[in-house]
Amino acid sequence: WDFKFLQGAFEYTALKEFKIPENVTEIDNMVFFNAKQLTEIALPEKLRTIGKRAFSGSGLKNITLPDSVGFAKTECFKGCCNLEEVTLPAKGFGISDGMFMSCVALKRVNNADKIVQLGKYAFYGTNSLKQIDLSSAADIGENAFECSGLTSVKLSKYCTTLGKNAFCKCRELKLADLSESSIEYFASYIFYKCGGNKLMTEVILPNKIWNIGASAFTRCSIKDLTISGQNVIIDENAFADAKIDTLTFKDNPDSQVWIDKKAFDDAFIGELTIPDYLYNKYKNIWDSIK
Repeated sequence: WDFKFLQGAFEYTALKEFKIPENVTEIDNMVFFNAKQLTEIALPEKLRTIGKRAFSGSGLKNITLPDSVGFAKTECFKGCCNLEEVTLPAKGFGISDGMFMSCVALKRVNNADKIVQLGKYAFYGTNSLKQIDLSSAADIGENAFECSGLTSVKLSKYCTTLGKNAFCKCRELKLADLSESSIEYFASYIFYKCGGNKLMTEVILPNKIWNIGASAFTRCSIKDLTISGQNVIIDENAFADAKIDTLTFKDNPDSQVWIDKKAFDDAFIGELTIPDYLYNKYKNIWDSIK
């Protein structure tokens, strides 16, 4: 027989440790919600589903999801402030909306290379998380890593979508290597406020990029940036108030580049390398930059 833990069964419990019976295949919504004294739990090997906010706000320090888990619902570990280590199933796995949102102590995600999709706010506010392997991630949702502690990001050829605010306010980000990704469109605010006054972020864009959305890099500190796409649209405030040490536009006479008149408002560029035809076309923009 398969069994299910019903909604709210151990909500606010004072339990410190718990072993879920092996015949349980589903943990319903909010079963261990706000169980702040619960630090250890053993999940059964046949578990298939974890419900919405099932462990949200609990005191768990680590969690291992068995390979049988196929679906973990929205915010199931949200606000687990003591959670330091997570082991995901060793197979293709999707991170649901807000799954680890505000897990401020999270430092390690094992089997992250099996993540194929990340929902909205998946790792929002995980400011102790410095590294994560996104080599299989195809779709990264809105605000997925906003306010995280990531120091580097490298996306693979499988990645086709970045939602708006995906890496917004990652103040410790040193490297964003998107060169191998298949991303063609940058939504708004993707890297908004990344880097800081002393920390510079190196950004390597994919060659396929054709649109850099509004405020995508607003108020960023960027060490080196090269734009090499053949047909590129740079939207309003895309680099507004940004600090860029070196900005290079690759020389391609066949390219068509459209730059909004406010794309570089109040930006600082230390060194600009740009073809003559592109400089002349947008002379008013370049002459107004600090």
